[in-house]
Amino acid sequence: MLARREASEWDDCIRRNSPLAGFRPSTVVEPAGLKALLAKTRESGLAISGQDVTVGVAALGVAITDYKGRVRGVLSISGLRESALGDSLEQWSGALIAAGHEVSRALGCGLVGEQVADFG
Repeated sequence: MLARREASEWDDCIRRNSPLAGFRPSTVVEPAGLKALLAKTRESGLAISGQDVTVGVAALGVAITDYKGRVRGVLSISGLRESALGDSLEQWSGALIAAGHEVSRALGCGLVGEQVADFG
């Protein structure tokens, strides 16, 4: 959800939550690294967590936006890392992005004359 917020808000969020603590060694806790990850997530439209919280578990997520382009929630799936991020990553991410588009359209996304959400 943070990736879809204005980039100017990233620093405020990082400052309010500093020092950042990781759940696992792979969790990004350096501000510059976190901002780079947020930018990558914003660009691709897909958030990927690979064992950042729980060993062996991965999650994929997309933002759900309303008719004004405001983020209203997230649609995510999780499972065993090998299944979610292995050979099936393209299949899972494609299905999740399509579902995110569908839910966002149900909230009016794209009905104001131009598409206001881009999932990649």
